[in-house]
Formats: sequence, structure tokens, C-alpha cells
Amino acid sequence: MKLNEAGRLFDEALRKAPRNLTLLIYKADVLALANRWQDVETILGSLLFQTDLSSGTRAVLLACQIKAFLRQENQERARSMVESFLNHQPSLLEKLYLLDQLSCVPFMDGLRGCLPDAETWSEQALRLQPESLTLKGTRGAILVEQGKNSEGEVLLKEVYDKGEADVDKGVASLFLALCAKRRGDLECANRLAKRARLIHLVPWLLKRIESEFGKAP
Repeated sequence: MKLNEAGRLFDEALRKAPRNLTLLIYKADVLALANRWQDVETILGSLLFQTDLSSGTRAVLLACQIKAFLRQENQERARSMVESFLNHQPSLLEKLYLLDQLSCVPFMDGLRGCLPDAETWSEQALRLQPESLTLKGTRGAILVEQGKNSEGEVLLKEVYDKGEADVDKGVASLFLALCAKRRGDLECANRLAKRARLIHLVPWLLKRIESEFGKAP
């Protein structure tokens, strides 16, 4: 009911300012909370037709639109959009942003069916910037999700030891905890899971820790 009310309020505001970028993005967020992914994709598509967007804003909106297609299990369309974006020669920062955002979808958004595409995108990103700890963390997480624990662990340990950003250290701690759990080292697994919970308090990570290790005492 609250989502419906929020949607009505945004519709009212948009009647007065139909091209307002902020209002349209908030409306897309409300639709996403209601799992109305086709409507999300439509709104973001209309925004991308606006000619006054910066290239950075365009990359952010496009990443969100592609995620909406992935939510609808339209991987073919998502792949096509990524390829088209990369072929239009965006900046390195924009390429890395889009590729890493989409690579995180299997574990941050729970879309495990996207793992093969995420592996491809993370590999592309890491080729563009091979020293990035953030990209190594994403790649390591994907490898662990695929059961390639030893390969993923090498990358994740480097991120765990050298990373400074909370998100990087949180991801590394969680997936190293999963590696430890799978090899039967429960003491290490629980210690790393606790560390992940303390470092990076975001819903997807806390939900995954709870499902794998139980609720915090």
C-alpha cells in the first residue's frame, strides 16, 4: 500500500515536471521495490533518450536498465546492450563502472542465473585495469560462487590484505568465509563472517551471512 501511495505521489509530481531527472529516478526506484521491472526498464529507457545527460549519468542509468532486463531473464538483450555500450568508446571509468556493476549482480542481487555473463564481464573489466582491488574482489567472489574456490581465494586474500574500501574488504571477508566453510574450517569461517558483518553493513551481505552462518548472537 505504501509503495502504491509513493507511486501516486511521484506521478502527481511528474505531471508538473515530466522530464525531471530526479523524480523519474525516484519513480524507477519505487517500481523496482515493487518488482515492476518492465516499468523500470521503460522509465530508464526514456531517460536515456534525454540529450542533456552527462556521459557518467548515462552509464549509471544504463547499468540500472540492463539490470532490469536481467531481472526479467532477458540475458540476450542485456549482452547486446553491454556490447553496444562498449563499442561506442566510453571512457575507461565508465566502462569499468558498468562492467563491475553488472558483474556483481549474481551475489548482490541474487541472480545466480547471470553467473556466466558476470564471469565474462568481470574478466573484461580486469583486463582493462588488472591492478584494481575492487575488480579483483568481484572476480574472486564470482569464482567462489561458481565453486572455483582455490582460484577465487587467491584474489580475495589479496583484497583482504591490501584493500582499504569497506565494500572491498566486506566482499573479500564474506567469500573467504565461504571458502573456509567449504573446506571445513568453521572457526576461521565464522571469524571472517563476523568481520564481514562488522565492516560492510548492507542488506544483501547480511542476508547472505545469515543464510550461511546464522543470525548474529
